[in-house]
Amino acid sequence: MLTSRRALRGIALASVHKSVLHDAAARPFSLPAPAEQAICARLVLCLVAIGFDYLLSPALYNGSTLWASAALLLLVFRRGQAPVADTAGLAIAKLSGSRLVIFLALHAIIIAIGRYLNAAFTSAAASDAGAAALLAAAKLLILLPGVVLFTRSDWPLLLRRYRAEFLAALVVLLTFFPYRLFHTIWPAYSQVIASLAYYGAKPFVAGLGFLGHPIPTILGPQLNIQVIFWCSGFSALAMFDTLVALVAVLDWNELNHKRLLIAYFAGTFAILVANVVRISFLVIAGNLIAPKYAMGRFHVNAGWVFFAVVYLLILAISYRWMLRRAPRSAPRS
Repeated sequence: MLTSRRALRGIALASVHKSVLHDAAARPFSLPAPAEQAICARLVLCLVAIGFDYLLSPALYNGSTLWASAALLLLVFRRGQAPVADTAGLAIAKLSGSRLVIFLALHAIIIAIGRYLNAAFTSAAASDAGAAALLAAAKLLILLPGVVLFTRSDWPLLLRRYRAEFLAALVVLLTFFPYRLFHTIWPAYSQVIASLAYYGAKPFVAGLGFLGHPIPTILGPQLNIQVIFWCSGFSALAMFDTLVALVAVLDWNELNHKRLLIAYFAGTFAILVANVVRISFLVIAGNLIAPKYAMGRFHVNAGWVFFAVVYLLILAISYRWMLRRAPRSAPRS
């Protein structure tokens, strides 16, 4: 009888375990709770409105706002798909007609301003001056109309419940494909990475020299390498951003969000360091083996293979660490 009871208990536990796994597997294809659906619907409205703004006033375009809005939408949606979604206390006020009218009116004003200041915004996009950077940063105000879609009492709840999602969207807004930032700091940053690559290659290549201006150049016995903007590692960072975003969206409910943030910034630093190592390798190969190994198609293809290995190493080291710790199972009686 005791054996029979143990067998029945084992079958029951296995059945419950399979049911939980089935629910967890099915959850990603289900819809969030109605309150979270309402939030996602308003985020979709914001995303569509911003897209229309850019269509009617192209000078206002800033891709970061679209990426950040899309990230917030996807992460809130994924949060609602968690195997155990906590929707207690999530009560969002119904969107009133007056708020919708104000939202649309604000976007109409933004479009009018963008068209009126078309020349100023267009020139700012091509300039690295401080005033131009401020004008370009003003484009981020296109996100403000979305605030009116929620009431004053909604916002404390939203910021408390979706703190990690808002923080992730902010990181995307400020760091996703930061072309202007890299282009602005490039004159100083190019000197830094060229100097580091020079000192990294110097122990291996006799007779190396360094010329800082007008373009930082590493002078070698067989090959001189100029460090231009396309040596900045910007493309590698953009690909890394995309990879981390994909991991975050797919595994949002299984990740420790603080560790994800730490891993993102640590990985970004690792990519920048790896880029310096890559340039040092090119200097060494171009001067000790043959100049062709630091130029042309081999240069490009070898660079992507190098960074692919770096991406895999970063993920291999950090992925398990980023995952939430599974709760310990209850001790057997």
